[in-house]
Amino acid sequence: MGIDYKGYYGIGYEVIESDKINEEDIEDGLGEYLYSEVGDDFKYFQTGSGNYTGEEDSCYIVAKEPFRDGLDLTLTKERVDKELKRLNVEPVGCFGSVGGLYVW
Repeated sequence: MGIDYKGYYGIGYEVIESDKINEEDIEDGLGEYLYSEVGDDFKYFQTGSGNYTGEEDSCYIVAKEPFRDGLDLTLTKERVDKELKRLNVEPVGCFGSVGGLYVW
């Protein structure tokens, strides 16, 4: 038995689904919804090992170019906040550096 993994990181939020998302849109899971709906200036990733532990994976949305406006991340946070609102997802925790491993 082999285990594969990939590390992910970025500047953004961990997210969860909100009640505003259509049930049909997330019937395949939040990860699939984000894969098809996330905007061009952003990327999403999942961390966890749901296949091994039975727990749900965590989903994240991060800015592709967080420092395009300089080292002050105020504008980056505003862009990511707008994307979360557009996608009807809710942040978990504070804006900042996020990441982890996805094991399969």
